[in-house]
Amino acid sequence: MKISDQITAAAVIGSGQQEWQTPASPALDAVRTALEQQPVEQRLLHAASLVVLFETAGAKPARAVIAPQALPEPDATPVCGTRFTSGLRQMLAGVQDSCWSESLELLRTHGKRIPAELVPAALELATRSRGLRFLTRALTGTLGRWLAAQNENWQWATGGEPDEAVWHTGAAEERLHVLGAIRKQDPARARELVAGSWESEKSEDRKAFLDVLGERLSLDDEAFLEAALDDRAITVRRAAADLLSGLAGSAFRDRMRGYAKDLIALNARGMLRQKTAELNLPAACTREMERDGVEPKPPKGQSIGERQWWALMILSRTPLAYWTEKWNTNAESLIVAARRGDDHELLLDGWAAAARPGDAEWATALLAVRSREDEHRQKLFQILPVAAREQELASRMENLNAVVGHARHPWSRGFTQRFLEAYRKQTAGAPDWQLGSTRPLVRTAAAHAHPETNIEAEPDSPLAEFAAIVAFRRLMHEAILETN
Repeated sequence: MKISDQITAAAVIGSGQQEWQTPASPALDAVRTALEQQPVEQRLLHAASLVVLFETAGAKPARAVIAPQALPEPDATPVCGTRFTSGLRQMLAGVQDSCWSESLELLRTHGKRIPAELVPAALELATRSRGLRFLTRALTGTLGRWLAAQNENWQWATGGEPDEAVWHTGAAEERLHVLGAIRKQDPARARELVAGSWESEKSEDRKAFLDVLGERLSLDDEAFLEAALDDRAITVRRAAADLLSGLAGSAFRDRMRGYAKDLIALNARGMLRQKTAELNLPAACTREMERDGVEPKPPKGQSIGERQWWALMILSRTPLAYWTEKWNTNAESLIVAARRGDDHELLLDGWAAAARPGDAEWATALLAVRSREDEHRQKLFQILPVAAREQELASRMENLNAVVGHARHPWSRGFTQRFLEAYRKQTAGAPDWQLGSTRPLVRTAAAHAHPETNIEAEPDSPLAEFAAIVAFRRLMHEAILETN
């Protein structure tokens, strides 16, 4: 028996259960006297460390056997030209790297790919930034897939069929990635995988899986989501209710219309007998309502009564089209009627929460009367078509941080000029320290501004940085058209 095995056996039995003597070993002979002066527990631990070091010192390292790999297939997609490649190289080195995502979009739009010498760096960047992976996988071509097969950190770029084995054995992030890939290709199979392991999953994972199933949602998912309304975790129940409330044709939406049927009354009030929207608060939160996501108690810190809370939850999950169809009117008229009543804040909050893609009329009308920044405001702006969004934001230039936060799309020339005019006006005469604090805002704006914008600016000023970013983007827009 090796000395290390003897020490292990002694440790398993326990030094207090036996009389343990330091064994004879070349690893211990030189320090035997010092060891014998120590308590038995320390002597055992020190002997173990010395013996393990002694035994491994002479071990030969294992030799890896690497099977030869076939070279990647030739790629028919043309590479970008020299100037565009130079721009990509600069960004990978950290120069104007905020323009990287847009440059990938240019490559995809013009049917070109990343040159071979930059593929490893592009893969590494996308490994750190998940949002870049979809485009990077497509734009690194056959070489990218070949390299990814050799590096386990780049497995996301292999481009093959999603590996269901990873769903069963992988870490949480890997499982979400595979589930998302399967959902894009085969929505039904993704749902089946989630259903198969649902009962054994942690609540945070069940919630994350529902978020993935939200992509390519259809009535085929209805039965599964209905079952999730009975989940033991409130976060999962909320997620299921949110998905069902956006699923056209679902029984859930019909039930919400039923709860909402008598919730609002349009009454003629005042001397002018103007239509006023008034709430008829629910008398109780029934079991059926609770199952459909109407929570009996408002969250702690919410200054709202229980019945108002029930009404807010019903409003937030009732399709907005229900109200315009019910009274044969439009969103603006209903909002005007709501503002005449005492319950206008609750009504507007509920309708804002209920807004979904396609509710542009409601988004426009709600934004016209809601000035405060809250969780729904960003969503309302994103629902608007780009031209309408810019028109709304152009009238709100007094708060440039909010404007830039909501305008995360490619800007038109006119909107870019409106921003620059407002910025110059608001920073005229400002001290250097105050101008410096605007640099993050200016950098973000420059990433979305129209690339043909030309401006004059003082050296080293925030607008000079704006001009440099826009000029770099303009160069990339021009260079993508070149073939050499």
